[in-house]
Amino acid sequence: MDRDAFDALTRDSIISGSRRATLGALFAAALLGKVPSTHASDLRGRDKDASQSESKHQGRVRRSRRRRDRRRINPVSPGACWHEGACVPGKGKNVSRCDLSSYATFPSQNSSGSNLAQANLRGVKAQGVNFSKANLSGACLVNADFTGAKFAKKTKLTGAIFCRTVMPDGTTNNSDCGNSSSCCRSCTCPDAGCFRFKWGANGAGDGQFSGPQGAAVAPNGNVYIVDTLNHRMQYFDAQGNFLGKWGSQGTADGQFVLPTNAAINPNNGNVYVAGGTNYTVQYFDASGGFLGRWGGNGSGDGKFIGPVGIGVAADGTVYVSDSGNRRIQYFDASGNFLGKWGSGGSGDGQLNEPRQVAVAANGRVYVLDANNNRVQYFSATGTYEGQWGTAGSGDGQFNNAYGLALDADGNVYVADSDNNRFQIFTADGGFLATYGTSGTGDGQFKRPRAISVAPSGTVYVADTNNFRTQAICVDVQ
Repeated sequence: MDRDAFDALTRDSIISGSRRATLGALFAAALLGKVPSTHASDLRGRDKDASQSESKHQGRVRRSRRRRDRRRINPVSPGACWHEGACVPGKGKNVSRCDLSSYATFPSQNSSGSNLAQANLRGVKAQGVNFSKANLSGACLVNADFTGAKFAKKTKLTGAIFCRTVMPDGTTNNSDCGNSSSCCRSCTCPDAGCFRFKWGANGAGDGQFSGPQGAAVAPNGNVYIVDTLNHRMQYFDAQGNFLGKWGSQGTADGQFVLPTNAAINPNNGNVYVAGGTNYTVQYFDASGGFLGRWGGNGSGDGKFIGPVGIGVAADGTVYVSDSGNRRIQYFDASGNFLGKWGSGGSGDGQLNEPRQVAVAANGRVYVLDANNNRVQYFSATGTYEGQWGTAGSGDGQFNNAYGLALDADGNVYVADSDNNRFQIFTADGGFLATYGTSGTGDGQFKRPRAISVAPSGTVYVADTNNFRTQAICVDVQ
């Protein structure tokens, strides 16, 4: 046995240091003629058996560790953002910190023993799902529906956030409604929120945009973008994956000339589109099937000069900002005229180029009064109730604002276009936060003209001059 044979015999790291030392002593003795070389061969065989035994032991250890890791509840850093990779819930799955809000319906009926700590389940329908022995500690459960779900004694709910949450017995838990906006607290946020993802590029292909000016989110989470200069509508899932499109340039049913904004009927998912220089409102089913239209150029009831904004109330009433006529008109869901209010000027209830309209759950109507650099709000029939905003770039000030939206808590979001940001306010105009700067990077904007908030709380911004849509997770405290 030579030195090379010894090195080959002992180089495997599985052999312990003491074993190597013993073999080294025997090798030295063999060199002196005191140990038969056949003894070293016997040791080689014995060490092979030991190596195989050690390998089996190591395999058992690795399998045991994997089982332990599957049971382990990983510590969650309060400063960590939700993530979306490998976020597929199921029995025993670890989906902690995952953003599951894009699932309109929870995808697994058996999530027993799963780890959903600090996951985002906002707006998810989890009816009848088995959550026994699951960990939902710190999870965002706002607007979630757990009717008939199984919560056992070992289901952990410590620190979970409940607001408009339907519990397994059918009752509604509103215990955290005053704090429900903290569902985004898992984000590390420079100010109001954190960038999540984006999609789009300049062009006319699927998923590309040219001057997008409108955005609306359906109850199922799909995102509709008014692709203005391409004279069409496009729609996407909650992650920005292209689903479909409709429209072309023209004046026939289903055609557009510079459409400006869209809104969703919350009762049936129908999509209402304000038609720009077509002077019409058209409405479609969720896939773009034409259903009807009304309007025409003029100043009479039901006529428009520049219908640039649109909103739909919970009861289906449709509000249209008739910008050129400096008024708001409202209609039933089929377009029958119901009423109007407004006149040109800067006084209370007067309007100067009204743009987007948004309707709160309580029926309050918000109007972005662009050339007066303010937001005004009215009752459902147009009685003036209040306003906020002035010209400028400070908190609560506006510069050529275009977009307006509400979240589930009634907060108001304004796409402050020439300030390259959006601002967030309480229902009565109290300033809460601002997000965005000028640029082309993630979370930066170039004249954003539309904004919409999903049931999950994700904010979608039509970043007009960057030819894209960005999704932002907001953190409003």
